[in-house]
Amino acid sequence: MAVARSSYALLFASKRCLASRHALRISASRMSSDKSGSGRDGAIREAGGAFGKREAAQEEQFFRKLQAEQFSKMKERLEDEIEHHEEEIDRHRKAIKKILAKKADLDKH
Repeated sequence: MAVARSSYALLFASKRCLASRHALRISASRMSSDKSGSGRDGAIREAGGAFGKREAAQEEQFFRKLQAEQFSKMKERLEDEIEHHEEEIDRHRKAIKKILAKKADLDKH
């Protein structure tokens, strides 16, 4: 019975795999077709005119805003990292002073 179940599962999986490959092939051929007209990426922008200029300006504005946000986040992370390392330096300096004090006590004896 276990053999029958495993062979059924294998058959079902292979059919599902074939179906997904077929769907992928169809969608790939639809995306790569050279049909002119609307529906293409950037069709309005390629047409030129006021709409194309407006779209290009909006795209530039979006990426400038995105880049500014990324720089802001990076700056915050760097400031946090600097603060962390300064705290570590202070902690290490205190540890050094403590060790030097212990050494001085040992030198007295």
